[in-house]
Amino acid sequence: FRFSPEGLQFRRPARLTLSYRNCLSVPLPKKVADTNELLEILQVLRSLDSRKEKEVSSDIDHFSRYAVAY
Repeated sequence: FRFSPEGLQFRRPARLTLSYRNCLSVPLPKKVADTNELLEILQVLRSLDSRKEKEVSSDIDHFSRYAVAY
């Protein structure tokens, strides 16, 4: 997902939750990653992987492009 304007800082962190229900099943823990336009990982965020719901969540403090990483 891409949120804009990119780089906009929040006063308080916001919780971002991404579903990976449509992704291949991989037994590795999932994380939220901040990526560039080529989907190269810039930063892996502290994340909570909810395997039962097939969702991963992280607090974010700015708009950017985010993806599920494993």
